[in-house]
Amino acid sequence: MKPLVIILLLLGATSVAPCQSVLQVPVEYLTIQEAVAEAQNGDTVLVGPGTYTGQFTFEGKAITITSSHGPEATTLLAVGTGPVVRMQNGEGPESVLCGFTITGGLATLGETDGAGVYCCDSSPTIIGNIVTGNFAGHWGGGIHAKGAAPGEAFGARIIGNVIHDNEAQSGGGIFVRVMPAIVEDNIIFDNAVFQDLFVFPTCAGGGIALWGANGSIVRNNLIYNNTAFCESSGRGGGLYLDVIGGEYEFNTITGNMARSGGGITEFSSVVDMSEFIIFGNDALIDDQIERLGVGLLSITYSCVEDGYVGDGNISDDPDFMTGIGGPFYLSATSPCVDVGEPGVPPPDGTTSVDGFPDGEPADMGFHYPVHIHFFRRGDVNNDSSVDVSDAIAGLSWLFTPSAAAPFCDDAADVNDDGGMDIGDPVYLLTALFVPGSPSIPSPSPNCGADPTDGDTLDCPVTGACP
Repeated sequence: MKPLVIILLLLGATSVAPCQSVLQVPVEYLTIQEAVAEAQNGDTVLVGPGTYTGQFTFEGKAITITSSHGPEATTLLAVGTGPVVRMQNGEGPESVLCGFTITGGLATLGETDGAGVYCCDSSPTIIGNIVTGNFAGHWGGGIHAKGAAPGEAFGARIIGNVIHDNEAQSGGGIFVRVMPAIVEDNIIFDNAVFQDLFVFPTCAGGGIALWGANGSIVRNNLIYNNTAFCESSGRGGGLYLDVIGGEYEFNTITGNMARSGGGITEFSSVVDMSEFIIFGNDALIDDQIERLGVGLLSITYSCVEDGYVGDGNISDDPDFMTGIGGPFYLSATSPCVDVGEPGVPPPDGTTSVDGFPDGEPADMGFHYPVHIHFFRRGDVNNDSSVDVSDAIAGLSWLFTPSAAAPFCDDAADVNDDGGMDIGDPVYLLTALFVPGSPSIPSPSPNCGADPTDGDTLDCPVTGACP
């Protein structure tokens, strides 16, 4: 059968009813809140590219609200006062916010915490967002997390976000209190705090502040160029701690500024830290670490400028390098390479500009994501195989307005010409059904990296390929 005939038959077969668990904005619903109102637990609200004005809440539902094309293409822009997104009705880890730029939050009248994302007595998952340009009159310019959902050991899970240029009285980027949170794999920079003499803590934690959030996990974060420098106070340019217990490892804290505690201020905290890089911070008092009250701060297998007593600690310049993800990779000759605590596995990621994952012994400090994404060319529907259903998925996306976009753009570029168009399903059908036709370019039928990675197409880091 000729390819054109096959295509016409498949186009007629694409009128299958869409999955009812995916609610699409703006195709089916004009606003995210309208879609949330109709969603049931387990559903996904899929938001197309564009700027969406106004605020919304999860309404206590275990749903995923995600963008189809990532945070660079999908913006949540607040209008008026209040947080951009609220999670305050007992949401648990299955309530997921993913893939948005969250900006314009102004928490000043009545609601003065969490201008970007406000979490109260909830345990949602906040992953893969850009949180920027939000202002809170109280705590948590970017994200505020207080308490946890009933029965949950942790409050918010704040994972893999970029949080920058937010402002608050404390916790310019993130403020966590009352219950522990998971703060992992985030890049937090250029946030700031200001002073209010009638509030405590004030002007503390330019990047992150944890207050009474005992038992938190703060792992593999890059915290740099944040500021806590106010008229008469300012503590913890990068990180402010008033906590007991938890897991603190593989964080890089550099280039932050404060009146005291340019890198870190701890107040009567009992915390063990390991595999940190605390270097190049600045303050009038205690450039790197400020200790207040009666606490116990143990630091081991870390690089601390000016030194800190502890097993495996060094004070040498970490020798940062700029790579595809930013300016804080480690050079091949960095003293921070391969000197982590024996037996402690590194985070998933890399400190090397060549992009290869770290192994044991681990490197100190923040690990960037590995920017080598594996995919299977032709697997448009992300089901781990290449067959006629992938041609259907590609044609549906091209010709059916309500159809979901391909999971991986590179996989949908079947003919490897750097774009996605009708030529791709035609090429796929020809390869499948016409003897002697060209095979699908690598990587296919197995997963692999893109050997012709000179286009603008890319893949998520999760999917059918490891």
